[in-house]
Amino acid sequence: MTIFSHSVPAKEKIREIGRGINGDFIDIIQTPSEIQKIATELMDSATYEILLLFPTTNSFYRAEFSGMLNSVWEASKRGVIVKMLIQGSEENDKLREIVQRVIRQGNLPVNLQYIAKPLETKISTLVIDQAVSLAIEINDDTKITFEESTGIAIYSNSESKISSSLTIFETLWIQSEIDIQNKVKQAYFQMFKGFQLKDELYTRRWSFDQQKSKRDKTL
Repeated sequence: MTIFSHSVPAKEKIREIGRGINGDFIDIIQTPSEIQKIATELMDSATYEILLLFPTTNSFYRAEFSGMLNSVWEASKRGVIVKMLIQGSEENDKLREIVQRVIRQGNLPVNLQYIAKPLETKISTLVIDQAVSLAIEINDDTKITFEESTGIAIYSNSESKISSSLTIFETLWIQSEIDIQNKVKQAYFQMFKGFQLKDELYTRRWSFDQQKSKRDKTL
């Protein structure tokens, strides 16, 4: 039994969690349609932050094509901070086109990073307001629809689960930034490759030195 088998909607559950009414819980969700519903309701309930990790390029495609990410775009419009990590090369034209089309057309302040290296685990992760997390297992990444590809999901407000999800997300985010910096460096060196640059010495006379020199000449 999951907490969503009760009649209380997700937004009220989030408020209850924030008020400390509920204790820690870990729910296993086994039905893809219910997982999708929970994910959407949680994103709709976000008040200040949404963290999204897509461990494969296809997992992002499925979330976008199923309409699940509409809640993310709407949250961004109302001022919620959105950070999204997508496994896949930034040079992937199809991926970049889809992502940038949605973000730019909507003029959305979404923080987006790409993960170049494949991840060991195929688990999509959603963290809302650093209070609840939803980890969704990918059974078959070759499937087109969310329902066909999804295994079980773990929904929790456990502090240890949240902390673990945040640590993984932050680590991957930092690694992505390092990869970007390395690409910039490589591009810089390629740009100047073959140039024989000279060491040149530049001197500058400060304004007060110039003024002093003029005074000396008038004396």
